[in-house]
Amino acid sequence: MAKGLVRKKLDADKAMVEILARVSDGESLVAICRDAHLPAKGTFYRWLAEAGDGSEMRDNYARAMEHRGQLFGERVTDIAEQVISDPDLCPQRARVAVDALKWAAGRLAPKTYGDRASVELSGDVTATLVPIIPK
Repeated sequence: MAKGLVRKKLDADKAMVEILARVSDGESLVAICRDAHLPAKGTFYRWLAEAGDGSEMRDNYARAMEHRGQLFGERVTDIAEQVISDPDLCPQRARVAVDALKWAAGRLAPKTYGDRASVELSGDVTATLVPIIPK
């Protein structure tokens, strides 16, 4: 915690709603938890750990992170359009930003922006066993 920063007792439910909304809007947890009226990052992670796997809190946080990844993916298109429409925009800087956003989007929303392709098959499998007769 920053020197001199005093955090007030907070309402965990209200804090969680604000944190999840801001994460969904693309803000990092580190930046969010710098606000004095919100818990420190360690407190937030402790809440997640105490909630346990499969809890509503963890599910909501995972969904917020996935939304953040979707937002990053959409920002790639915005940057590309800016480069096309503004000839003075430095393409190398745009490339660095796009690469960083693509990487983050691939990690936060892997179903949509991940590097791996997933193939799902469905249907019935029928197998015929043929006995082997020794000679």
